Amino acid sequence: MIAYGVASRTMNSYATIDPLTFDGRSVFRNITCPTYYLLDGNIDSELQKLDANSGNNTTIATHILLAFHMLFVNILLINLIIVMFRFTFESVQTQTDLVWRYERYSLIQIIGANREVDKDWSAFESYATNHYARSLVTNQSLSTSALESSKLRQEIQSHLETTNQSSISHSDINTITEEMTSVRKAVLDLHEQVHAMERVKMTKESKPRLKSTITTDDTHVIDGQPFL
Repeated sequence: MIAYGVASRTMNSYATIDPLTFDGRSVFRNITCPTYYLLDGNIDSELQKLDANSGNNTTIATHILLAFHMLFVNILLINLIIVMFRFTFESVQTQTDLVWRYERYSLIQIIGANREVDKDWSAFESYATNHYARSLVTNQSLSTSALESSKLRQEIQSHLETTNQSSISHSDINTITEEMTSVRKAVLDLHEQVHAMERVKMTKESKPRLKSTITTDDTHVIDGQPFL
C-alpha cells in the first residue's frame, strides 16, 4: 500500500505538491490516506486524478501500477476471508463437540433416573454389544481365511514357477544333447566319405587328420578313429 502510494505520487504528483509543506501530515494526507481507501474499493478519486492528465507517460504507468496494486489487494483480501472462514468453521466444530458432550451427559442422566428406561437401555446395550462382538469375530475369521487362501495361492504360484524353470532347463539340456548328437553324426559321415575317397583314389591329397575331440555321451572321436 505504501509502496504504491510513494511510486504513484512520485510519477504523477511530483510537480503538484509544494516541497515546503512536505512534512509528516502531508505524507499521511497525500500518500497513506488515499491508498488506504483503495482497500475499501474507493478508487473514484484516484481515477479522476489520473484521467485529468491522461496523455502523460507517467499517468499511463500509474494506471498500470494501480491495476497491479488492486489485483494484489484483492488476492490478499480473498486469502484473509478464507482464513477467517476457516477459523469460524473450526470454532463452530469445537463448540458443536462440546454441545454434543453436554447433551450426551444429560441423556445418560435421564437413563439412570428411570428404572424402566434403564432396563430397556441395558437390554439394548447387551444386544448391541453381542452383535458387535459377533460381527468382529466373523470379520476376523473371514480375514484369516482370506489371508490363508492368499498364502496358499502364493505358494502354488511359486511352485508352478519353479516347475516351469526346471522343465525349461531340462528342455535346454535335451536340445544341447540332440545338437551334439547331430554334430557327432556329421563328423562320422565326413570321416567315412574321406575313407571312401581314399579307397577309390578320387583325390591325390592325403586324408586330413581330425585334431579336435568331440564327446557325446560315451562316444569319442580321436585322431579320426571313433571309439567308445
